[in-house]
Amino acid sequence: MNPSLSDEVIAHHRTSGEDQSLSRHLLEVASLAGTFAGKIGLPTAGELVGLLHDLGKYSSAFQNYLKSAVGYLEQDKDDDFIDPQRMKGKIDHSTAGAQTIFREFKQRGQIDRIAGEILAVCICSHHSGLIDCLGSDGSDLLTKRLEKADAFTHLLEAWNRAESTVLSRYKYLTGSQSVSSEIHRIINNLCRKPESETIIRFKVGLLARFLFSCLIDADRISTADFEYPNRGKHRLLGQYEDWLVLSRRLEYHLSSLSVDSRINQLRRTISDHCLASAERERGIFTLTVPTGGGKTLASLPCAMLSSTGWIA
Repeated sequence: MNPSLSDEVIAHHRTSGEDQSLSRHLLEVASLAGTFAGKIGLPTAGELVGLLHDLGKYSSAFQNYLKSAVGYLEQDKDDDFIDPQRMKGKIDHSTAGAQTIFREFKQRGQIDRIAGEILAVCICSHHSGLIDCLGSDGSDLLTKRLEKADAFTHLLEAWNRAESTVLSRYKYLTGSQSVSSEIHRIINNLCRKPESETIIRFKVGLLARFLFSCLIDADRISTADFEYPNRGKHRLLGQYEDWLVLSRRLEYHLSSLSVDSRINQLRRTISDHCLASAERERGIFTLTVPTGGGKTLASLPCAMLSSTGWIA
């Protein structure tokens, strides 16, 4: 193995040969997830799940797996080499972060325990889709996952190897009480109306799904922008053009579409009908058009006129 790589903790390897350090990936995902979750008032919660989602990658088991997969470790030369094909998906790198966050919050009270469970579920699920917290027999699968032995989650080793930048950010986020106050506030808002317990639980479930989507988007963006940095430069990250500008661009595109065939003439007629519907009293409408009829482009001007007052 290349000696310069022996102590480097990496998250991803670019096909061109460069590596993304794990600390850089964790901090990038934390920043992005915090920005996304901040849209509903949960910036600290989003940042925390982003920071901890790949904590288990600090383990020597995962690093040996990754470095074997990309060729830094060779089967005939390195004792730490493991068969990457045989071990693919078998080294747990997500439970460590989930355990960390749950143990941090479970002693602080009932609402904080719920917050810890929500954040832990997001971290546990970031490579599998949202996990089942209950088994078909009613068994508590989440608790079983969070009580998984350190020999399999590598929690202690991960924190022993984590860089100071990651550790200090974690201490700041968990020490500020911001996560607790954010979760308290949003759950109180969800419970404000006199609704059934089923509806409240449904809303909390949607909250978990939103945070999960923030983490998934952030993780994939960080990974994609590392692999294709030139593409990442064009990512707008919420800094979009004014709605009126986008509307005019749509109209320009629609007006440039050809109507030189019978099917294109029908598509234009469908689009005109949709636009005319925007002048009707607000309500719920259906658009029944066969595949290939141009439903997406036909409905966009109607939606823009209804929401902004713009008309082409």
